[in-house]
Amino acid sequence: MQQSNVLVLTDDPEFAHAVAARWRADHRLPARAITQVSSDVGEAAMFEDYRFAILGPVREGALEPLLRGLESAGVEACICSDANDKDSFYRMHSEALHIQLRDGWLDTLMLVSKEVLRRLDADARARQAERAAATRGTEATLGRYMLEMSHIVSDTLTSLVGNADLLLLAAEPVTKQGCEQIRTIRAMGLRLSQIMERFSSLASEIGAAEKQSQDETAEVVSGRIPGR
Repeated sequence: MQQSNVLVLTDDPEFAHAVAARWRADHRLPARAITQVSSDVGEAAMFEDYRFAILGPVREGALEPLLRGLESAGVEACICSDANDKDSFYRMHSEALHIQLRDGWLDTLMLVSKEVLRRLDADARARQAERAAATRGTEATLGRYMLEMSHIVSDTLTSLVGNADLLLLAAEPVTKQGCEQIRTIRAMGLRLSQIMERFSSLASEIGAAEKQSQDETAEVVSGRIPGR
């Protein structure tokens, strides 16, 4: 699973330094790469590499386009500013988190960042699990289809091999080249029959193993067997 790196957008070097230093010193925070950029280099294309951005003081007029770029890239934003979160600007961007730059703001920012990253990681794991479940569902459907068709395929191959045997035993044998071609067809039919037999055997073995696993899990849950 790809972890969410952190982007710090600010034109204030002291703000960027304070955030980076505190992040490195706070061992409760997940270890993440922190990239610091100023507002004039922020482009929507580069935002796509991040899931979480911390915005500090920026030049006048830069905050609005930065927030639009982050929003379009699906990046969660946390704004650190002197403004009151009841200001009209922040009401317009209520989806972004807002921390006022007053005593204790770094402590608040670290707590907020920790929770945001934990949630983003949980979301990523959930999406990964959904994709894996969808893949397993597709594979299971394909496996069931192949298992259902295996009897038809086996009967067809048996007929093919039998007819090849009859042609080789015919009163008027075909040419030497024709015999070789029939033997090749017969050999391929036998090979495919072996593969289908192995497939049916594997399906039975997998079904038995799954049942055993389910039985053991049920016994552990019911307390009849100590948990492993």
